[in-house]
Amino acid sequence: MKTALKDLRRQIIFLSFTIACFIILVMMIVLNMMMRASYGSEISTTAELVSETAFSSSQNVTTETFILSETERAPAGEYAIMRNPMNVKRVTLRGTITCEYENAMWYSAGGGIIIKARTEEGIDVYYYQEYAFNNDVSEIVIDFPDLERMNNASHSIPISETEISEDIFMISPAWWSSSSEESGSADKGVKLELNEVEIEYIEPVALTDYALGNIITGDYNDKFGSELPAVIGSKSSFYFITDKEERILEINSGNLFNEITQEEAQQYLSESKDKEKCTIGETTYQCRVFENDDITVRVFISSEDNESSLKRLALSSSVIGLACAIVLFIMIYIISGKIVRHLFLSYEKQNQFIANASHELKTPITVISATTDILLRNSSEDKWLKTISAQSEKMQKLVNEMLELTRMNATNTTDASYESFSFSRTAEDAVLYFEGLAYEQGKKLESHINPGIELYGREDKIQELVNILLDNALKYSDEGSTVQIRLNTLKNGVVLECSNPCSEFNEEDTEHLFERFYRGDKSHSDKKDGFGLGLSIAHLIVQQHKGNITANYENGVMTFKAVFPQKKQ
Repeated sequence: MKTALKDLRRQIIFLSFTIACFIILVMMIVLNMMMRASYGSEISTTAELVSETAFSSSQNVTTETFILSETERAPAGEYAIMRNPMNVKRVTLRGTITCEYENAMWYSAGGGIIIKARTEEGIDVYYYQEYAFNNDVSEIVIDFPDLERMNNASHSIPISETEISEDIFMISPAWWSSSSEESGSADKGVKLELNEVEIEYIEPVALTDYALGNIITGDYNDKFGSELPAVIGSKSSFYFITDKEERILEINSGNLFNEITQEEAQQYLSESKDKEKCTIGETTYQCRVFENDDITVRVFISSEDNESSLKRLALSSSVIGLACAIVLFIMIYIISGKIVRHLFLSYEKQNQFIANASHELKTPITVISATTDILLRNSSEDKWLKTISAQSEKMQKLVNEMLELTRMNATNTTDASYESFSFSRTAEDAVLYFEGLAYEQGKKLESHINPGIELYGREDKIQELVNILLDNALKYSDEGSTVQIRLNTLKNGVVLECSNPCSEFNEEDTEHLFERFYRGDKSHSDKKDGFGLGLSIAHLIVQQHKGNITANYENGVMTFKAVFPQKKQ
C-alpha cells in the first residue's frame, strides 16, 4: 500500500504540475499574442493616419523637385519644365561649380530662366532672367517670374504686349563662365553642372499634374508642422507615393534624421515588394500599402522597438513563468504530501483495526474449533456439529489470510531478506501438488517451465504466489478444462503466466480482480471456497519483488502474467 500511495503522490504531483505549467504557458502565449496584436494595431493606426495625410496633401502640392538629368531637353539644350510659369512663386536651383585652376581667387558661371511668349501676330518670342553661381555657392533662390527683370532675347517687344505660354518654361545650362585666371565670357576652365530645380507654386497643384522626372521631397514638418501626432512621432516612419506604373512621385522622409535619396527609395520599394516586412541595413520596417484610382502610398514604419519589446516580454514572461512553476511545484509537493499522509494514516488505522480484530477473533475461533472437535468425537454423526466445525475452519482461514495481508502491508521488505534461488524448482514443486488436485476435480494441469531460471527474492513468498495463481485457476476454470502455467525469461526479466478457460467470467470485472474481498462470483456462494484476498496477496508479493502483475481476459481464457526483474535491483 505504501508503494501505491507513493505512486498516487507522484501522479498528483505530475498531473497538478502539468496542468499548472499548461495554464502558465497558455497565459504567456495569450499575453504575447495580445501584445503583438496591440503593436500590430498601433502600427496599422499609424500607417492609416500617415496614408490619409499623404492622400489629402497630395492634392495640394505646393513644391516640386525636378531631377534635371531625368528631365526632357529642348532642341537648343535647355531643360524643359512642363509647368505654368505664371503659377511659379520661387525657383531654387541646385548645382555644382568647379574650376580647374587651383590658384583661382574666384570663379563663377551662369545662365538663364527662359519664358516663352507669343505676340498678337502669332510670333514666338522669348524672355529670360539670369542666374549666377559663384565659387562658394551651390544653391541659389530666384523669385520668379519677376516681369520687371525679364530681358528680351534678340527682340524689342515688351513682355506686356505678349501672351505668356502656360505650359512650359525652360532653364538653360551655363551661358557664360569666368575666373580670376582667365578673362572672357567663356572661361573653359570653369564648369557648372545643374543637378535639380525645386519649384514653389503660388497655387497648389494636384497630383494628376505630376510629370515624369518630377519627384516631390519633404518630411513630416511639411505635412504636420509642429502638431505631429504622438502615435506618429513615437516611431520612425516615412512614405513614398508612386503612380500605377510604380514610378516615384513623392519621397517623404517622415521623421528620419536624414533625407531619403531617390536611390534609397528605389531600394526600399524593391525590398518591400509584395511583402509586409523588409529589412534595410540593420533596421526592420513594417510596410503598409494604400491605393486609390491614381496613386499608391507605401508607408514604412520601424518595428525595431516593437520587436525588442516583444523579445523582452517573452524573456521576462519566461523567467516569471519558470519562477511560478518552481513555486507551484514546491506547493504541490507539500500539499500532496499532506494529502497522502492523511490517506496513509487512515490506511494504517484500517490495517491496525484489521490486525487487532483478527487477533481478537483468532482466540474464540480456536476455542470454538477445538470444542467442536471434542464434541464430534462423541457424536460424529451430528450434522449441526459438522456445520459448526466447517464454518469455524472457514473463519480461521479468513482470519489467517487477513493477518497475512496486514503483515505484508506493514513489512518493509529490503534486499537484506532476499537471496537468489531457483524459480524453476519452486514452480515445479507447486505444480506437483496441484496436479493431483486437478486430477481429483476432473481437470488437467499443463506446465511449461524452462529449467535453470534464477530469481532474486524470497522463495517462500514466490512459492505462495505460484500456489495462489494455481489455486485460483483450478477454482474458477471450466469443468474438464486444462490449466496452463508457463515460466520463461524475456530480455532481462522473468515471466510467470497462469491461464485457465473461464467462460462465465465478466470481462468488465478484470480491473477489480486485485482488490481486497473482490470475487468474480457475485453470489459469494460456498460452491467456490475463498474470500477474495488471494489475488490481493499475490499482487503485494509481486510488488515487493519490484515486479508487475496483470490480468487479461480474452476469448474465454483468463491469464495472469507476472513479470520480475531478473537481476538484483
